[in-house]
Amino acid sequence: MHSFNRAADKVALKPIAKFYEKVIPSFARKGVTNFFNNLGTINTFVNDFLQGKGKQGVSDFSRFFVNSTIGIGGLFDPAKHWGLKAHKEDFGQTLATWG
Repeated sequence: MHSFNRAADKVALKPIAKFYEKVIPSFARKGVTNFFNNLGTINTFVNDFLQGKGKQGVSDFSRFFVNSTIGIGGLFDPAKHWGLKAHKEDFGQTLATWG
């Protein structure tokens, strides 16, 4: 499987990534990254609340709300400039919290 993955990367994925990097301007690539990071914030704030981290959950929900509205669907990250720090929480951490 490892050999297959390396071959697929060499033949298909790497050329596509190089093409994407060459053709798409950096601000557009940053917007795509911001969009997907913003989507990931949903998972984070849900797990914040499930872990009992209410204050952090409100902060992460606020970050999601600000970036989804003012940040035009998450393409921009105005929440960062407003001091709303990004956190990472996942369901594995939630399960560990609950034993």
